[in-house]
Amino acid sequence: MSPHDEAPDLPSSDNLAPIAVNREQAAAYVGISAGLFDRLVHHGLMPDARMVYGRLIWNVQEVTVAFRALLHRTEHVDRSTGDGQSSWD
Repeated sequence: MSPHDEAPDLPSSDNLAPIAVNREQAAAYVGISAGLFDRLVHHGLMPDARMVYGRLIWNVQEVTVAFRALLHRTEHVDRSTGDGQSSWD
């Protein structure tokens, strides 16, 4: 068999990063409890789940984007406009 006939090296399933996780995993991914994660989903601060044959799963990339959009603790929301404002402004 020549080198050109060899199968490409594919990562094993043990080395693949998941693209979707369950509720508990999504909560753990951002370092919070599943109950708090549920509240964030309800308030639109975390993405909603996708349903696959009755199973709820969250897209890891969407959870990451939502987490990065959360305000830092030194920021606050201007209730009149809903804009995040730095407490330094």
